Amino acid sequence: MRDDWLRKTLDTLKAGVNFTAIMDCCHSGTNTRQMLPPDAPVKSRYLPSPWSLIAPESGRRSLGRQASRLRRSTPRTRAKRDIVSADLPELLITGCRDTQTSADAFIGGSFNGALTFALNEAIRAAKGKLTYRELHDKASAALQKRKFDQVPQLEGQAKAFDRPLFSPL
Repeated sequence: MRDDWLRKTLDTLKAGVNFTAIMDCCHSGTNTRQMLPPDAPVKSRYLPSPWSLIAPESGRRSLGRQASRLRRSTPRTRAKRDIVSADLPELLITGCRDTQTSADAFIGGSFNGALTFALNEAIRAAKGKLTYRELHDKASAALQKRKFDQVPQLEGQAKAFDRPLFSPL
């Protein structure tokens, strides 16, 4: 399933439908990303010329200019983005950021997706009585405790983050 197909399909949800998508897979942080309208401004991105990459070492002049860096935000700022408010009809819980991989590991006597195991553990411990934000926080803490470096995300409308898990609207 492609993320564009998911977005198009999820946009057809009728008002009042409570849909939670859980993606415990690599690069899942953008799996239901919001598509930009056709008239949205486009910023072209490309790989620099190999000559520009070696310019500082060879004494040659660079053929282009650097438009941005890989990361301009601080780790503290990026940490706040693990709960993302977006105008989406669904709530999305992901195994990791879009730049990360989600671990599969031998946990609890069997092979599991690390996020799936952490979510299951949190839901069972709370007997299902927790909010989406609490579920995200507990799963994140469980992954950190087990030394997984993936960072799960929660994405959707901010008002839904503090709703009871899987509750009707």
